[in-house]
Amino acid sequence: MKKDCYAMLLSRSLRHFVFCNVSERVVMSVKRADLTLLSPEHPEVEETSVGMFNLTCTGASLSKNQDLLAVSDFTGTIRLFCGLSTTTKLLKESNLPDQIRYMHFHDFHNHVLLIGTFSGAVYVWNTHT
Repeated sequence: MKKDCYAMLLSRSLRHFVFCNVSERVVMSVKRADLTLLSPEHPEVEETSVGMFNLTCTGASLSKNQDLLAVSDFTGTIRLFCGLSTTTKLLKESNLPDQIRYMHFHDFHNHVLLIGTFSGAVYVWNTHT
């Protein structure tokens, strides 16, 4: 598969892979429970895709517990999903007045998302509120 990739994440179990390209979020999951994406026999994967960006994905971050996935775009929109689930259910959405350059879930606080913008501003989002 060839797609223009802007952000990617691999689950701790090595069974799920998320990547974001120009206009969509794609989750690839290994179908067989006894295999991983690194298995030598090239496991069959299930691909779930959802179109979601206004303008090119700029980042993605997976929380420490892998239960939250944040994805952003150049318009300042951040979307929060249920971890690496193949569900397309949106938990929350927020919009900043600036273009997003980078996001990272805090290493010790699972629900805190750190956001850096092109203007140099840094935002801290408590996703529980």
